[in-house]
Amino acid sequence: YIEYIYIFLFQFGKQHIENLFSDLQDGRRLLDLLEGLTGQKLPKEKGSTRVHALNNVNKALRVLQNNNVSSALD
Repeated sequence: YIEYIYIFLFQFGKQHIENLFSDLQDGRRLLDLLEGLTGQKLPKEKGSTRVHALNNVNKALRVLQNNNVSSALD
């Protein structure tokens, strides 16, 4: 998956992913990836606290839900 994400983000001029877990945990790069996949502009929290990261991840989960993407837990 990392190669696909790297290539996809590179096409959109976004930052490169080195560690899937740590690079996606604040939600910013995850939102970048979803922007490319959905074509929607997704606002990101600019701070670096846990609250900002949780808000970004929550936004990403809502985008997935709104686009009818189910989780492996469903």
